[in-house]
Amino acid sequence: MNLSHQMAQPRTFLRCLSNQSPRITPGLRALVPNPAGTYVCNNLLYTLLHTAALEYPGLRGGFLHVPYAIEQLPGKPGDTFGMKLCDIARALTCAVEAIAEHLLER
Repeated sequence: MNLSHQMAQPRTFLRCLSNQSPRITPGLRALVPNPAGTYVCNNLLYTLLHTAALEYPGLRGGFLHVPYAIEQLPGKPGDTFGMKLCDIARALTCAVEAIAEHLLER
């Protein structure tokens, strides 16, 4: 990736998702937060959108923050969120289906 264009970087990229709750499989939670997440998540999303805007015009990108699987929680702080791996798989499947449906509507 060519970073020689950093001086021309926009300060922000606006998300294009609505604030409405996404369609999700019953029994699973989903959120559309205003920020992409913490520093690393924001940096990843910004870099993706910036690179797409400058080097791949028309390319759309996004970021899904996937929680820890319950099996990964030992040793993490007590308030760390986790989900059953099968529920993560169901949620990701639903997300991909929703994205595909959205792209077909355009």
